[in-house]
Amino acid sequence: MSEQIRKHQGRFGLAIAITLSLMFLLAALSLVSNAPPAAADTVPTPIYVSGSSDRLFVTFFDADSVQQDAFDSLLTASMHIIVDVSGERDRPNWSGSVERHRDMWVTGLEGEETERTWNGTGDHSVLRSRHADTLPTRTYDMTGSSTIDDVVIPHPRTEDSWPLSGTITREVHVAVLKDGEVVREVDRTVVVVFDGTQYAEMTVNGEIFTIDLAERRLRRGYRHGQG
Repeated sequence: MSEQIRKHQGRFGLAIAITLSLMFLLAALSLVSNAPPAAADTVPTPIYVSGSSDRLFVTFFDADSVQQDAFDSLLTASMHIIVDVSGERDRPNWSGSVERHRDMWVTGLEGEETERTWNGTGDHSVLRSRHADTLPTRTYDMTGSSTIDDVVIPHPRTEDSWPLSGTITREVHVAVLKDGEVVREVDRTVVVVFDGTQYAEMTVNGEIFTIDLAERRLRRGYRHGQG
């Protein structure tokens, strides 16, 4: 296999991994957007990672940026959300761990709102290790950061509504280790652009992909009719 083909396949494989992570993030945004908030500061919610230790903190503010004791459907203007997730999983010949942190703001809540705007940052670390008695131990260590920039989500969100606009940018570093020694390192800059349709454009180091948000599928290039 040529080096060019190997790199091409590597970009597509990483794009798939990033897409799955993105779908998880969008599901979390939708869950928080549609769920009726409870009291401020300590609002636990399950993050679906087996054996995980996770925390979610929400603080509410009015239009004058004064903190509120609880959510008010008409007077709350913004929410500050902090999410911390960590977990480990072990299987025969395989193990993995994950740590994620997100710090996000949701604005546009005051009154009878029809959409909410998300901004924020995050970082993550994912470690996967494959091992067997007769084979070298291969470990994949992925770290990165993300920025949510003015992602507008309709409210309430329905099955056929999608982010209206905005971008999510991710910086990803992947290290592949063989018996503890680094054999390959990859850096990727990923930008996802939303336009209100079920299709989002994702650029991975200059290469264009299309994410079908409804089918949760990824393909290279623009969707039909674009580009």
